[in-house]
Formats: sequence, structure tokens, C-alpha cells
Amino acid sequence: MSASQTAAWNNINAVKDGAQVFTGDRNADVWATWSPDRPAQQWLQYEWSESRTLHKASIAFWSNNASDTAGNDVTVPRAWKLQAWVDGAWTDVVLQGDATYPREREAANTVTFAAPVETTRLRALFEATTDGQTFAAVGVSEFEVEGDPTRTDGTEWLSSDSFTVGVSRLTGGLYNLVNASDTKYCTNFVANPQVRPEFDVDDSRWTGDVVLRADGRDQVTGLSDDTREVSRDGDAITVTYDSPSANPNGVRSVSLEERYELTGADDEILDWSLKLGNPSAAPVEVEDLGLPLLMNAWWDGGNQTGIYEQNVSRHSFVAEDGSYMFWQRPNGEGPYLVMVPKDGTTLEFKDKVRKGEGVFGERTPSFEGLPTYFIHSSHVGPTRVAAERAAQYLPASSVTLAPGNEQSYGFEFRWADDYTDLRDVLFDAGVVDVVSLPGMTIPQDTKATLAVRARDGIESVTPGGGLGSAGDDARIAPTGERNGYELYEIEFPTLGENFVTVTYAGGKTSVLQYYSIEPIESLIEANASFITENQQAREPQRGYDGAYLQWDMRSQQQVTRYNLNETAIAGIPEFELRWMTGGSDDIGLSPAAFVAEKNVTDPDAAEVASLDYYIDNFLLGYLQNQFQNGERTWNLYHWYDGGDGDRPATGRDDGTSPDVGDGLATWRVMNSPHVWNTYWGMYRIAEAHPDLAERPAAEYLDMAYRTMKAYFEHDDARLYLPDASRHLASMGELTMPLIEDALRAAGRTAEADTLRGFFAEKYEHFASLKYPFASEMSIDTTAFEANYTLSNMFGDEDLARKVTLASLAARGNQPLWYYYGGDNRHMGESWWNLGYETQLGAWQQQEYLLNHDLGAAGIDASELARSTYGAYYAGWANINSGQISADPANIGAASWQFQSQKGSTEYGWIPNIDGWWSWSGESALGFWGALNTASVNVVDDSAVGLYAYGGDVEAQASGWRITPKDGVRQRLVITPAGKLGVSLENAKYSSATVAADLSSIELALDKPEIAGATPEVIVTNLPAGRYVVRDGDDVVSTVDAAALSAGVQIEPRDSGRTLSITREQAGADVQPGKPSISGAAAVGETLTARAGDWQPSDATFSYQWLRDGAPIGGAESATYVVTSADRGHSLSVRVVGRSATGAEASATSDSVAVPSGDAAAPSVQPQPAGGSGDRPRDASKLANTGGEGGWIAAMAVIAALLLGAGALLRKRRRDSVISSR
Repeated sequence: MSASQTAAWNNINAVKDGAQVFTGDRNADVWATWSPDRPAQQWLQYEWSESRTLHKASIAFWSNNASDTAGNDVTVPRAWKLQAWVDGAWTDVVLQGDATYPREREAANTVTFAAPVETTRLRALFEATTDGQTFAAVGVSEFEVEGDPTRTDGTEWLSSDSFTVGVSRLTGGLYNLVNASDTKYCTNFVANPQVRPEFDVDDSRWTGDVVLRADGRDQVTGLSDDTREVSRDGDAITVTYDSPSANPNGVRSVSLEERYELTGADDEILDWSLKLGNPSAAPVEVEDLGLPLLMNAWWDGGNQTGIYEQNVSRHSFVAEDGSYMFWQRPNGEGPYLVMVPKDGTTLEFKDKVRKGEGVFGERTPSFEGLPTYFIHSSHVGPTRVAAERAAQYLPASSVTLAPGNEQSYGFEFRWADDYTDLRDVLFDAGVVDVVSLPGMTIPQDTKATLAVRARDGIESVTPGGGLGSAGDDARIAPTGERNGYELYEIEFPTLGENFVTVTYAGGKTSVLQYYSIEPIESLIEANASFITENQQAREPQRGYDGAYLQWDMRSQQQVTRYNLNETAIAGIPEFELRWMTGGSDDIGLSPAAFVAEKNVTDPDAAEVASLDYYIDNFLLGYLQNQFQNGERTWNLYHWYDGGDGDRPATGRDDGTSPDVGDGLATWRVMNSPHVWNTYWGMYRIAEAHPDLAERPAAEYLDMAYRTMKAYFEHDDARLYLPDASRHLASMGELTMPLIEDALRAAGRTAEADTLRGFFAEKYEHFASLKYPFASEMSIDTTAFEANYTLSNMFGDEDLARKVTLASLAARGNQPLWYYYGGDNRHMGESWWNLGYETQLGAWQQQEYLLNHDLGAAGIDASELARSTYGAYYAGWANINSGQISADPANIGAASWQFQSQKGSTEYGWIPNIDGWWSWSGESALGFWGALNTASVNVVDDSAVGLYAYGGDVEAQASGWRITPKDGVRQRLVITPAGKLGVSLENAKYSSATVAADLSSIELALDKPEIAGATPEVIVTNLPAGRYVVRDGDDVVSTVDAAALSAGVQIEPRDSGRTLSITREQAGADVQPGKPSISGAAAVGETLTARAGDWQPSDATFSYQWLRDGAPIGGAESATYVVTSADRGHSLSVRVVGRSATGAEASATSDSVAVPSGDAAAPSVQPQPAGGSGDRPRDASKLANTGGEGGWIAAMAVIAALLLGAGALLRKRRRDSVISSR
């Protein structure tokens, strides 16, 4: 895509995002050409790498001036036309019927060509309006072109309304696999020679190729060109290898037939069948039979739009008969491609080409390495495991073919609209659909709740099933049925990996993999204690004195350049050695942030003293000890050295970073949030316990502010990543608004305004990008947290939704403990499992879950909750309780991450303990994120019903009783009660009892570990009314619901107590009206609730949409977007009306039926964000340059937009519990 000119504040990629905007909205949503020098003619052009056949085009103009004679602003051009590049020259495109090009201002201008146009370039040429002196600019929000799917020469094709499939006649490979209805992106899910020409080798491994081992010989279809035949038989394509190849590694020992056919009532299924035959006179054992799946997953880090819209990421589940895979775009938008085995076909082993193993090997950060999935693996499995190149979780098999016999296998490809539809696709295909709560990592004080269903019935759920005896002692009890699922409770007495087998459909098996951990609270305490007692350097002679260094579980010692044994340190490049051993970067700085955050909620005097030692000696005494003009700069210098003495010149060994001889380079400025978050934690510790910390609370807050200010004002000349703090997201930025709020509360308005200016500038940059998720990696997940934070600060619902969809797509939901909820980025599934983003990224998912209208966003609440809390639990598996290393010296230590492919690590110098990296690495960053996420969240799950993530819930006649097990015990949300939120500061609760009508809440508070701090309770989304707060039998205060959402303090007490909140008797009754629903009841359409006539007339309303009478999670606004899950069901809405005195009544509308057949895909239109014109919004206005009064007014507007009437803005910590939507 190119243009004659693009204004700096506009976005050329917006013209292909599927959204039409005619005026207003954000600058980044349109392409426009305004500049001081505006020519009479402008152009906008598509260019393709190969010829395309085009039939139609459509342009939506954007303007902020309706005049046809304007010489300024942005107007609809006075004329325009399309031109195609034909025979080396631009040629006008003639329209059907000699039509003229339309100039609609508030509708798309669609034109049909008189004849198909074959070209590699198509441009729109615009003639600007003029006042006779100057010319106006041109603006376009959407430029859509329709044509034939890309077709490769020498390709056989199958097509339907669901699939466009191309099989190469040259190689037999599957070159095109496209959803025919995917007109928005037209993503090809498979790689081919045009997508990745370097993979076009003799020994090809395209999707559709087959690898096998028979007669003791490895054989591949890619080397069988001499015997391959590709033929068309009606509506099927067949690839055969009937005679032995002359190539020693061609297909020689068996015959092979592959057949592709569109099946199903509407050709909505692509059937891929394989048939092995034995044409010889002797039996043939096929030891291995594998399928290379070379999908479109080469990440081009310079093209984020291409990555998020044209690449696909894999989610695989290898589990015998119950295996399946699906691929999706990283932007999370459907449809997803689903692959399921046919009867008689199983998957048992996955192998991946490792780094250095040839053309298909891993190439970080662009390519995971080619994965191959095996139906039989009796040779390749043990061989690769012995070579430390792969992992084997399931028993291996082979098949022996008698002379003249055949063996058939097969798979089906189907499309799923979304995650809910994915479950239905699996069920319809005969595969087990699994829901496991709270996830696949289960604390030993929690029972797993397993819900399973299969089209042909569930026969049993039994312990064990993998290699060895893991899980054999699991205790499994059936608990009934609900919503078509059979329910079970499972307990795991043994820590570590546990297998569970689901038997279904006449003896088929699906093997699930769980992981058992100690209770979360014990793990938090154990790791924080371990860090301060074992990982802190107490060596005054070293530059890193006070730092928290990595721990190596293999050698039971700190990782430094001085005491790591020679066998482990040999071969590490000097540059890598520096950042691995210097006490800085994420691996060294995040442990302090985690320990500080832990001590905010669970203070320990020794741990706080350790933090102060760290601050005095490592931060202030070493990392931040540079002064200019007598003032500390607060930058992070000498960050990666790990040595002693003067700062060295800081050029990287390969010369790619600045060679700053004075040692002042900081390189990764993104480390700064870990430092300010350590100060932020200490500020809150000192505020609650002034005698515990070394400094006054205000001093720690000042240190956090100055570190953040230095971060945003850094000197680009001293950075390896220029402008990183302003244009890239950093881990830990979720605290930006919290620190700003604390500064304002402390009366430091000028400093808070300074930070707000930085935040506004960063938000404006992110808002100008279609996918503002770039980082050091090609495709990364570290940017989601900061993008969500800024979207929430500046009221950008579109960005918040985009982050959430991308975050969901970057996580597994298969029932394997190392994938479920886990971070899945550029390394794919193979070796970056349970990294820190697993838990850190769960934070923004929970914030979205609790604070946004999921129904309006088209996001299923149950699926989002499963992903979020599955991730929260999964990350705690990294802490060792003996299941990783039994050595007593390692109890409480943490592993950096798990490597599901096992074998040697890709960082070859880091030891590996059965898949676990033995160095602690960045694990604490995930734990810090988890502490910010910790909560008990009571939900109504669509499969299992009432459930408490992070605890136990008991439904009582009068309400709910909750026992917290989230590890922190300070936060509770009850979604079925209108997202009632309860949050504590300086106190922990051991149980909560909540009345169904929310008239009373009772909390059993623990005796504090350290007395003196003032507890505070915050309750949000209570019904209006007056509430009595009691501490035991003593009345603390009588307040209204709004005051409770701001927080009520109670007297400190050195004992446990019961805190109760009871609503006073309400006033006059409310007389309900009759609610109704308007809108089309079809998938993708929006329904609107009408409350009807109520008394009193000033009653306020809340809404709950119902599916077949049951609440739909997250659907709590006056509008609801119909999803695929609603097909074949009835929808209604329950309206609760409340008077000013707190009285309330409810009424439910008549139901509307959603047809069970296919419906049109939803059409998402952008929502106006205010403002007009194509000039950029002035970030300085957001930052307030007009004095404190203007700023406070602006903040009031922003707060009203963001939070609504019932949101919680805490005095010291915005915990987002919960806006009343």
C-alpha cells in the first residue's frame, strides 16, 4: 500500500481495516493528505507480488468540509478514477455500463468493472477541490478491492462458500487454504513458495507432505517427485505415490494415497484422507507416520499489520483420539481453522525442527521451526528424546501391514467463528469438548472441576494415561450433568504432572494433562522468602551488592560470573553473561518489585529490610548513582555489567548498540518500571507501617516519580532502542495511573500533570497505530498491559477490545497444563511456556472482564474468564515445592519457564530439569503481575454454572458463602450479583457471606501479622441505599452506597474480627413496567432493551440478558450483540429498577428466538471519539497546560467517561472493582 502523500497524524493502513468512517473519529482511522503544500492531484495505490484478477472496488471518503469548492481542509475530491498497471503503463479502468465514478459523501462509492482487470497494481487517482487559489486535501477511510483468490500456477482447486483450497500439481503440497467468506483479510493459512520461497527445496515439507519410516528407512513425499501423480476426480483432488521412488529417501516401502474433498451438506468440511498400502509380498512395519504442518507463521517483525492479519498461530492438543488443532490470526478475529482426526486416527507425538537442523529449523525471532505431528512414532519419539531434542508424553505406536493390506487415516478441517463455536465444532466432529476450572494447574487445597461432552457419549474419566504413572493416584468423582456436560471433581495428591483419561464413543481416549501445586498463598510466601534469603547478594566488595541475582536450581547457587561453575558458564558470550549476571534487566529487577508488592498485602519485617538494603546499595549506590550538576539523574546505568570497578564502555560485542565510552548507556530503558514499582510498593508499605520501612512514605513516592520521569525523558543517544519509553510498551506500566493518583492525593499536582503529559503523548502514539504491540521481538505479548492501561486512562474502548482479543489469541486453551492460559508468542508452543506474560497478561484480561460490557464487545464472558484465571493459576507452577527439584536447597526457588519440547534449552548454557529452566530468570515479573490480579471471582460459567475462581463458593438459600484461596485474600467479585466488588486494604479475610439481594455482607477478618495499619473496606456496585458498617457489634458508620465505593476505614485491632455491612430498610415500593426488546435476533445483530413505564418515574435501571432464562455472563447493558452461542436459543432481558431510596423491583421481557441456521457476520462500525478534522489532536491539551483548574475539569470529564457512577477510585490503588455496566 502506498500513496502520493500521507499526513503524519493519519494512517495509510486504515484504508484496509474494514471500517468506514465518513467524518469525525480518530486521525489514525483514516488516510488523508493535508499539508501546507497541497497539489491538485493525489493517489492511493495497492500493489501485489503477483498478478491479481479484479472485478470491483469501493472507496469510502472522509471529509471535514462539505464544500465542493473548498481550497483547504479535507473534502471529497471533485473527481476520481481507478487506474491499473498494464503492460508497463497506467490504464484507466472502464466501469460496467460506462458508468461514471460516484462522489457520495456519507456512503461507500462502489464501482464494478466492465471486464476483469489483471494487474499487479491498482491505484485511485483523485482530483482535489479548489477555491481557485489552493487545493483541499483528500481523505479515505476504506479502499476495498474484490477479485479472484490468489492462484498459484500449476494448482488444482476446490472451492465452496466455506473453502478455497489449492493443491500443487508440482509438489502435491497444500498451497492455499483460505476461508472463502473471509473478505476482510483473505488470510491464507498455509505457507507456499510465494509466501516463503526459501522453503521451496527438493525435500519439501509443505502442509500435505508426509514423512514416514518403514523397513528401517526414513521416507518423505518431498523426495518422491518421480512417482507422484496429482489428479482431479470430480470434486476431489488425489495425490498418489503408487510405485517405489528411485530416491533412497523417497516413498519406497509402501504405497500412499492422499485425497482432498469438500464434504458436508454445504461443502463446509475439507476432508483430508490418507491410505497406506503394502504392495510387496512381505509384511511392512511402519514405525513412524508424520504430518509436517507448515502454516503461514513466519513473523516479519517490521510488519505488525501483516503479522496480526496474514499470519496464523497454532494451538495444538496431542491426546490420542481426542487430539485436535486450531489456527487463528494473532488479532484474535475469526474464523479459526480447526483440524480434527477422523475415526481410527490418533496423534501421539510432536517433533519440531530445532535451531541449526536445516532450512526448516528455528530462526529466532521469526520462525518457531517446522512442527511435525505423528500418528505413529515408535522410532522417531525415542530417538529424538534420547538426543534431547523432543519430549514424549504418550505411548508410541507403529502399524504392520500384511502383504496387499491397506490402512486408512484422515482428518477434517472446519471453520469456527469464535471460541464458543470452536467447542461446538469439536463436539460436532466427534471429539471431546473439555472445560476444566480453574484451569489445568490445580492447587492442592482446590478440587478441579471437569466438564466433558462428546457427540457419541462419555464412558468414563479415569486417573493416569500418559507415559509412566503420573496421575494414577488422582481421585475422581462424578457430580452430575449440566448444559450437556458431564461433571467431575478431581483431587491430585501428588505434586507435579498428572494425567487423566477421558474414554468416549466406544473406547476412544482423550488424555488430559494436569499439574498439581501447593496452595497459592504458601507458594507466594515461599518464593518471597527464598528471594530475600538466597538470591540477594550481600557482598559489599561487588558492584551488585544488594541485588537479587538469579538462582540456579541445578547447582544450588546464585548465577554470577564469579561463582557459577565452569561447566555451566563455558561458551556464554560476554554480552549475554553481563545481563544474565549483573543484577539488572527483568531477571534482576523484577524480584524486588514482586517482594515489595507481596509485602504490601503481607508484610514481613525481614523482607522489608532486605528491600531497603537493595535500594540503598544496589539502586541508589550503583544502578542509579549518576549525578549531573549535583542532582541524581535517576536513570539506570551500568545495567548489564555484573563486574566491579568503573563503568565500561557499553557497546555490544557485535557493535549494534551505542559505544558510549563514559558508561552512561542504559540500552533497555524498559527496565525502569520494575524500579519504580519497587519504590511504589515501598511507598505503600511505609504508608501502612511507618516503623517498618527505612524512609518516610513520601520519599519512596518521590523516588518512584523521579524514576518514571527519567524513563520518559531519556536520552536517545544512549539507547540501543531509541524512543523506547515513548513509543514501545514496557512491562509494569499498569501502575502509571496509580502513581499519578498518589501524587495528586499528596498535593503534588505539578508532578502529576508532568506524568499525565507523558502518558497522553504515549497514548496518542499508540492510538495512531493499527497494532501498537511492537517490541524487541517480532510478535510479542509484553505490550498488551500498557496498551490496556492507556486505553482505560483515555477512554479508548476500541483499543481495549483489540488488546483483549489479541491477548486471548496469544494463549492456549487446550487441556494441557503447559499450554492452558500460557503465553504463546514468537517461539510458538514449543519452548516459551509459562513465561512471565502468562500471569502479567492475565491482569489486563481480568480488568477487561470486570470493567467492560462484554456483550457489546462480542466477547464470551465464560471463555474470557477461563483463559484469565487459567493463566493466573498456571504461572504458579514455576515455583518449586519439590516437583521440579527435590533438593531441599531449592524449595521455594522458581524456574524461569517450562519448555514443553524438553531436551536442551535454546539458550544452550541454561541447564534444563525435565523441561524446566533451572535459572530463575524473569519468573518474579509474572508473580508481580499475579499479585495485582489476585481475586476471588464468582461467576456463572456457561458449562458448570456457579463457580468461584480463587476460592470456594457455596450457594445458600439466602445468598453465597465464599472461602478465599487466591493467595492474597483481599478482593472479591460476584459477577451474578451485578459485579458486586469487595476490596480490602491492610486486612485479609478468611470467609465472606453475601446476601442474594445484597442487603448484607459479612467478612471474617484475620488477625494481622503486623499490627498498626488501618484497615479499609471498599464495596462497589451495591444497590442505592443507606448501609450500616459494623466492626463486630460496634457501629463504625452509616453511609450510602457511594461512600462505600470510596472506602470506609475501621480502627486497627491486633485480633481477628467480623466486619458486616447491612442495608437499612428501604423506602416506598417500586412498580415495574413491561420490558421489551427491539432489533433483529440474528448473529451479529444488536438487540436493544426498553425498560417500559415504571413508578417512580425517576427509577434507574440495570440489565441482565438471559439465554433460555439463564444469565449470559458479561451481558449487562441495555444492548446486546447476538453471538454464535445464541443460535437455536431464546433471548430475553431482565430489568431491575431502583428508586432513590434504594427500593427495587425486577421484570423480564418476552423472549425472542435466534434461528439455528447461519446468520450474517457482524458488521462492526467505529464509534465516534469526538473531534473533527484531519489534524492531530493536541496531546498538550490532554496534558493540561492551562493551569490546575482546567486540569481538574478535564480529569472530571475523563473520570466520568471511564468509570461511570459506580466505579471504584481507591485512595492509593485503583483496583478497578468494578464499573457498573
